[in-house]
Amino acid sequence: MTFLNMILPWFVTLCIVLLSLNYPVRKYCQRHCPASRDISYKGYRFLRKSHRVLGILTIILTFLHCRLSSAGPGMNIGKISFLILLLMFIIHLFRNTMKKKWIILHRMLAVLLWVTIIVHIVQEVWM
Repeated sequence: MTFLNMILPWFVTLCIVLLSLNYPVRKYCQRHCPASRDISYKGYRFLRKSHRVLGILTIILTFLHCRLSSAGPGMNIGKISFLILLLMFIIHLFRNTMKKKWIILHRMLAVLLWVTIIVHIVQEVWM
């Protein structure tokens, strides 16, 4: 295992955590942030503005991770996770034609992505 392949999963995980925080932080700010100077609101603005870039960066880093990984026990579920990530990106590209359905599907796939990532990590660590 190369050093790059040891560090890539951590960067991918960090990106996915930041991407996943967008919705709950927005909901928190809607209820608890009275002013735009609040630190939570500034965090939400950062997450909102960097969401697209972080998504593309996550796809690139995940692709590199897939290419550098050895044939471990979690490889199949890792591929499924990558395909879910790509599907989320494709749905984002067609969001104008899907109207409001795209965001519901995007969020459902985000939950499914987290489930597959957790299974992938468990398979890689304990099997």
